[in-house]
Amino acid sequence: MNKLLTGKGISFERLDTLVKVVTAGSVAAAADGNASKQSLYSRQIRELEEALGFPLMDRSTTPHKVTEAAREISKKMGGFELLLKELMASESRKTPLVTIGAIALVARYLVIPEINSELSWGGTGVTFKYVDGKEAINDLREKRIDIAVITGDAAADGLESTEPVNFGWQIMGAPDLLPAGRKELHWKELGKLPFAAAMGRNNVTLTIRKCLEEYPDGPSLAMECEHPSDAIEAARGGNMLAVVPGFVQRIAKKEGLVMRKVKEFGKIERQLRVLWREGERGSRSELVRIIHVLSRFR
Repeated sequence: MNKLLTGKGISFERLDTLVKVVTAGSVAAAADGNASKQSLYSRQIRELEEALGFPLMDRSTTPHKVTEAAREISKKMGGFELLLKELMASESRKTPLVTIGAIALVARYLVIPEINSELSWGGTGVTFKYVDGKEAINDLREKRIDIAVITGDAAADGLESTEPVNFGWQIMGAPDLLPAGRKELHWKELGKLPFAAAMGRNNVTLTIRKCLEEYPDGPSLAMECEHPSDAIEAARGGNMLAVVPGFVQRIAKKEGLVMRKVKEFGKIERQLRVLWREGERGSRSELVRIIHVLSRFR
């Protein structure tokens, strides 16, 4: 395979950051005043430049401006996404297609890595639809998808399901930032390290804010992210922790990161289930293979 596409510097996350920087005009403008985001975006751009072998920023000016090459890549990204959609549609007409519905985070960091690791497809086409739990259940009943991977305990009458698996939130970081030989820590034991987290209106956010109030000598919130995937990307830099769902262990290991349970996060577990329509598992061999893999999430 082309080393350019498998090199550490090339990823959708970094290409997406490049699009943000080009759209805003500079790294500083894209970060919108957030110093941690500016540092993250700068690192991602440098990684892209190293992988590509040419500059994406003109550093002879202040602030640094994007190069013409960066603008061209950003422009091509829109066409690339369209090409991927066309290819997926074309392949779906050639091979038996299984459509899996899941929220983007679960699909990207749990389902896809697990499937890629465990299955040799042998002609089975797989596509994904990013939907929340209730929409996934509805799509499954209406036969718009074949398998749903959902979090939470939404009612799923008339559907078959695996036994629910509980998962919680953990802290992720470089090995030198987290104590070795400890599976679980108290928040205050993490010290005054900066961390990134997706902050919204949920129990995870409430728990994090409670920890910040009760343990002022503990980690400090340096970067509020739109999505947990942004927090994971921030942790890759090696000098920041990230609060992430516990099912991203495979990605953490791949990136050379480690994860630890946090005692204060013990009450914010959620359930993960795999659902499919009654009677179809035995009649479609490709479903049997995929459900078997997805049923082993732990």
